[in-house]
Amino acid sequence: MMHYQNLNGVSVETIYATFLDAFSDYALPMKPSLDAFQKMLVGKGFHADISVGAFCGTDLVGFILNAERENNFYNLGTGVKVAFRAQKIASKMLDASIRTLKERGAAAYVLEVLQENRKAFALYEQKGFQVARRFLCFRLDAPQVQPQLSTHVTTEAVDQVANFETTLEFPPSWQNNQHAILALRGDFQCFAYRKGEEVLGYAVINPTSQSLVQMGAQTKKAGAALLAHILALFAFETLSTINVDARNESLIQLLTEVGFVRTFEQYEMLFNP
Repeated sequence: MMHYQNLNGVSVETIYATFLDAFSDYALPMKPSLDAFQKMLVGKGFHADISVGAFCGTDLVGFILNAERENNFYNLGTGVKVAFRAQKIASKMLDASIRTLKERGAAAYVLEVLQENRKAFALYEQKGFQVARRFLCFRLDAPQVQPQLSTHVTTEAVDQVANFETTLEFPPSWQNNQHAILALRGDFQCFAYRKGEEVLGYAVINPTSQSLVQMGAQTKKAGAALLAHILALFAFETLSTINVDARNESLIQLLTEVGFVRTFEQYEMLFNP
């Protein structure tokens, strides 16, 4: 018989094994190493006590991994083992998550869903989630700018992201914001484009995952110089960025001109109790 409870006392290894099964047929490759999976949990703020597991006997067959920050919940992953699909397990876990949210008096519940994942989108919509933002994701394989170090680009303390982030017109997504970066600050590097004492742009990257996590630029020149500097410094084979707000036309234009191509789109969805 299926039963549902939080994930207190469930090992990361057990959750990881269920994660790999649940996402084995996902539209995007989802096969992180155990170490990368653990870092993902830390960066996104995972809390076992507000997360939900579906158990068949002692076997964890489904999960909703939840995080909590500043009185908001975030669903950082929903999955059900392939052999246990079509039993409304995800729906029941989501109901349990919403109950926990209300018991805690949380202000909102946030999640992201691939635009093409119509089944998941329909479930979230049915439960009362509404689209808050549209995110675009990009990958750079063939840069249209010459990698070149710039004397205007300086290396900054990662803690500076807390100040730089306030200059952005559109706030970063949950998994890209300062909390996610500072939770694993040793994994990130921060750069700023300076004209005298004035900061005209900045970028935060994760060199290991070859990802651009945050970027803001007041001028196209500053943005292009930042990207050219990063490409020269690290010689990445590829560079990806996710969850660019679709309203951020200047950043999207910059990324496109540098050679980034759009890979997929996501909806940020919001549940207000």
